[in-house]
Amino acid sequence: MKPQRTTDHVRILRALIVTVLIMAFTVMPNNTSVSANVDSSASTPYLLNGNFENGTDGLDNWTKLEQRVNLGVTSLAGCVTEDVQDYDAIWSRDPAYGTPPSWNGSIPKPVDDNDTGTFSGFAVSTVTSVASGVVPTGTNAVKLVLGSGGGTVGYHVVHGPAIISDKFKATAGMVVTLDWFATAGQDDAAVVGYLLDTDANNDGVASGTADDCQKYVLLATTVTQVSNWQFATVNIPFTKEHYHFVFVGGTFDKTGGRASGASFWVDNISMGFPQTIAFDLSGVSKNYYPGAADPPFTLPGSATSAMTVTYVSKTPSVCTVSGGVVTIVGSGTCTITASQSGGEDSAGKLWAVAQNVTSSFTVTNFQPTSTPTPTATRTATATPTFTPTNTATATPTFTASPTFTPTPHPFAIRDVAVGASFTLAVLNNGTLVTWGFNREGQASLPRWMATKPVKEVEVGSNYAIALGEDGRVYGWGKDEFGQLKIPTTALSGVRTVSASLGHVMAIKTNGDLLIWGRNDFKQREAPLAARKGLTAISAGHSHSLAVKNGKVVAWGRNTWGQTKVPSTLTNVVAVAGGFDHSLALRSNGTIVCWGRNHEGQCKIPTGLKDVIKISAGVSYSMALTRDGKVIAWGRNDYGQSKVPGDLSPVGAMSAGYVNSVVGMRNANVRAFGNAMHGSLVSRTPTVAP
Repeated sequence: MKPQRTTDHVRILRALIVTVLIMAFTVMPNNTSVSANVDSSASTPYLLNGNFENGTDGLDNWTKLEQRVNLGVTSLAGCVTEDVQDYDAIWSRDPAYGTPPSWNGSIPKPVDDNDTGTFSGFAVSTVTSVASGVVPTGTNAVKLVLGSGGGTVGYHVVHGPAIISDKFKATAGMVVTLDWFATAGQDDAAVVGYLLDTDANNDGVASGTADDCQKYVLLATTVTQVSNWQFATVNIPFTKEHYHFVFVGGTFDKTGGRASGASFWVDNISMGFPQTIAFDLSGVSKNYYPGAADPPFTLPGSATSAMTVTYVSKTPSVCTVSGGVVTIVGSGTCTITASQSGGEDSAGKLWAVAQNVTSSFTVTNFQPTSTPTPTATRTATATPTFTPTNTATATPTFTASPTFTPTPHPFAIRDVAVGASFTLAVLNNGTLVTWGFNREGQASLPRWMATKPVKEVEVGSNYAIALGEDGRVYGWGKDEFGQLKIPTTALSGVRTVSASLGHVMAIKTNGDLLIWGRNDFKQREAPLAARKGLTAISAGHSHSLAVKNGKVVAWGRNTWGQTKVPSTLTNVVAVAGGFDHSLALRSNGTIVCWGRNHEGQCKIPTGLKDVIKISAGVSYSMALTRDGKVIAWGRNDYGQSKVPGDLSPVGAMSAGYVNSVVGMRNANVRAFGNAMHGSLVSRTPTVAP
């Protein structure tokens, strides 16, 4: 059959309609409206890309507006926005969102967001790390930033940027759930989110008139910083095909000083019929005494959708979870979070994400009744003093009872650090030795080090750091991130150092912290609690660890939870930061691990105890026990965690990128892993001048 010929006047009419629609909904740079599939004759899907994982920028099916959004004036998705902020509630807001502001009485309180000041830095992007920790699902969350600005009056409120979803359909009785997080920048955040019905009069056309624009508010609040991801939900009131989601970031001048700037994150938007999780461990108690043969403990959670519930242990030092079965690994409080991610069930019914439920139970008498022999101190004759790369630097406070008392060999390695195909080591007599790749000069000893007795060494991928016996920090190699621009405060009085990919940490003799170098994940921005009185540090790949009063403080990149320290962790004497995980050594000689575990780097070998040193590499871990044994676990694609079986008692060890190095107490050295660039060829030590 031949197609019918379209008449000229019909073609002209269609062209005019298309032109009008383009003119109506195209956003000009200085316009105050934006459209996101306002109307379409095509079949409307359910909400797409609610977890911001799709597309090159993660924002497929969303439109972003990176500019000021004046609520009540700016149009979004074809509808004039509405200022839904309750300005009276600002002064008595939920304390969980930060201390409520205090009005000084001399500056007017805000009544709208029409301040005419200058505001900038409006940006929308998907990110993989969030101030509160890992993103709730997948890899990405969307982040809305108002960078900075100044209002004409204090206590002002300003909004922008915004994101708007494509049009989607939903069924009455469904719910939409999402996770959100916000934190102050130059001042508090002011965040807004709502479900928008653009066909409120039910005529099948989104006209953009007031009669066609109905908003259902999810959140409208000011925030200094919430303690964790927040859960929000809204009911779908009618079965429609003209819904949009609108999220708007913004800022509130809490102090009255006219400064502006804040961040707002959204993730895990799901839609479906509501479900809840039944999960309660409050009546459970486990007594794992030595030799107990308790059956496997299967978690009792269930969801109203009847779909599988997923469990995550929040206390991996006490319990781990796999497939809903709990394995007890220590005494204390076992805390587990249950979740159900929604989706279609076997009958094709669509369910929304359930709100997470966290519950706990107590594990008693897990440790054997006999007390293990305590670990040697760094000054005991059993173990030469050393500090491996990315390993602990603290001195345990317990008393040693060594079973092996060697005479320190002057040419034995007391400290060793391995980078990307090169190694740096310190002998017992203070001599530096190096071997391996040297394109950036990282394996060449500078002339000024020729007569410097060295206490410790640390390395990054292609640079070296040494702490002299004189308390001064030295560095050489490639200065890619300013890690070799050693501050004047590190030229004397330094007690210990740690280095990683691009940043360096040091503790002064008075316990003060110094950090310099790379800061792309805020790994240099130590919280106040970690700036003084420290006993141990470790620079991970893009995060930082410190020990104070036996507790670990962590900051920096948290994509895989590597800075989310277990809340029950105490009595820590040493830490080690790897690429994507973290280790802590407790005073009883046991290890706790948190962060990523895809290569088994956090799967601590059963029964491992009497540990005196730890080291974290790229997705693998190493430990040195009191009797000189090295144990490694995790990534092993180059044999870096396959410890040779013929090692004599070891005094120093280090996990790196794809290589491991051990220094034995008889002065022999062994390297294993990737053989490129001579990284497995040890050098003959020479006597220091």
